[in-house]
Amino acid sequence: MIRRALLGLAQGKANLNSFTPAAASTLFPNQAKEVGTLLNTLSLPIALIFTNELVEKKEENGLRVYRYAFNDIGKTIFCTVKLTSADKIDSLSCN
Repeated sequence: MIRRALLGLAQGKANLNSFTPAAASTLFPNQAKEVGTLLNTLSLPIALIFTNELVEKKEENGLRVYRYAFNDIGKTIFCTVKLTSADKIDSLSCN
C-alpha cells in the first residue's frame, strides 16, 4: 500500500483514497509534487521504491509510523509514512 502510494506520487498520479482527508488536504497538490520530484531524482525510482529498506517501525499517537531509506548512488532519501488503523496515510514526508 505504501509502495503504491509512493509510486503514484513519483508518477504524478497518486490515489487520493489512500490518504486521510486531512493528509490529502495538506499534501495535495504542492507537497505531493515535491515528493514526486524528489523521488524522481533517484536513478531508477520505480526499482528503488520496490527495494526500499525499512529502517524504523513504531507506534506514535495511535498511528503506525514507518521510515524507509531509498539508497541510490551518492544519495539516500528517507521517507516517513504514518498510517491509521484503517490503513490510510495520515502523514507522508521525504527528505
